[in-house]
Amino acid sequence: MMSWMKCCVFPLVLLCMWQLQEGAQACTCPYDHPQTQFCQSDVAIKAKVVSEAAGEFEYDVTYDIKLTKILKGPIRYYDTICTASSSAACGVTLDKGVEYFITGQRKSDGSLCVSSCNYVVPWKSSHDTPVEHFMMGCECKITRCAVWDRQPN
Repeated sequence: MMSWMKCCVFPLVLLCMWQLQEGAQACTCPYDHPQTQFCQSDVAIKAKVVSEAAGEFEYDVTYDIKLTKILKGPIRYYDTICTASSSAACGVTLDKGVEYFITGQRKSDGSLCVSSCNYVVPWKSSHDTPVEHFMMGCECKITRCAVWDRQPN
């Protein structure tokens, strides 16, 4: 009787653990060059985070922002940015009082949403890759090379 349990229960437990692992999903984004992220975005702005609030749905967060500059996209005033509430759902965390260079997507209602798949960095560190270079155009396609295949830690 004991050998039957060892024979059948152990593989069954392994199968259940494998299924649990398959069910656990996390955010995955291609590691794109910042220029590619800029070109694929609908909007690019410079904005300072004023406050954070729960979003319309339980799984999102809304940041109130003070828009400083529109670098790409339709000329309209954005006063909020939405994102998922967790990094597992590709959400980003923004700090109050910090000015950011933000690329994102427009929703059908015109609001701006960002994810960890977008290029979102503090404005000061964005000058490591000068913003002016992004605005030179998207005709030039940046290809992957060995340097870009190594993701930063």
